[in-house]
Amino acid sequence: MNLKKQHQPTTKHLQIAAMQRKPNSEPQYIHVQSNHPPNIIKQIPAMISKRISNNSCDQSEFEKAAPAYNKALADSGYAEKLTFTTQVNTKKRTRTRNRIWFNPPFSSNVKTNIGKELFRLLDKHFPQHHKFFKLFNRNTVKLSYSCMPNMEAVLRNNNARVLSESKPVNTIMHKTCSCKDANLCPLNGECLKSSIVYKATVKKASGDVSYLGASEPPFKVRYNNHTKAFRNRRYEKDTQLSKLIWELKDKGEP
Repeated sequence: MNLKKQHQPTTKHLQIAAMQRKPNSEPQYIHVQSNHPPNIIKQIPAMISKRISNNSCDQSEFEKAAPAYNKALADSGYAEKLTFTTQVNTKKRTRTRNRIWFNPPFSSNVKTNIGKELFRLLDKHFPQHHKFFKLFNRNTVKLSYSCMPNMEAVLRNNNARVLSESKPVNTIMHKTCSCKDANLCPLNGECLKSSIVYKATVKKASGDVSYLGASEPPFKVRYNNHTKAFRNRRYEKDTQLSKLIWELKDKGEP
């Protein structure tokens, strides 16, 4: 709801504009000295000012809501104060461009300016006379840092990994079969075993033929791929076994 378009805001509109956050909730923002890309930290006060300004019908309502957010910013180390901005609706020409985004993880411990080095290498290896200059230049390649996990997330993931490794092996339940009918399981209730060598026997009029295969994923996956190749001719050449089956079908052997 854009309240600025209302020439005479009602009482309900004023209440909505004043209520910028949920009751009994205090806004919190990342600290100015946190390990985040500087551009993100720099833009936080401006983004908050824009959001509250857009939700307020006029400057007086903005000033009623701003103190709580100014306090939250000050607690996080920001010196900037929120300012009321008037939204200007301008039609911009939208043109879709194909861009390549480079998203390196950001850390304040890294002293090298990754973005500067990236564009220096672009200018060096893809000058204007290069045949790939139109694909790799400062307009088509963009940089956007990704945030590293905070210490809480690092400790939580490490504790989860350590606790899972400390569980006794006999307490971890492993599912060995996914067949609806266990009596029809191709491996006698152990079709989900992986890293196995299996043997298939094809009965022919001239004598039985054996086929040896290896399956790194669960055997059920390999078994389903075999049966699929037996039913559909377009998969005839997937394996030597499927070639043999279709050869027998073409000869009319059962």
